[in-house]
Amino acid sequence: GGFSMRDIKTYLSVAPVLTTLWFGSLA
Repeated sequence: GGFSMRDIKTYLSVAPVLTTLWFGSLA
């Protein structure tokens, strides 16, 4: 396992989108 910079950048770019969709589903 372990994280690479690529994985971190991918996560940081996707996390806000998933968070927005998650809050949207709660609304």
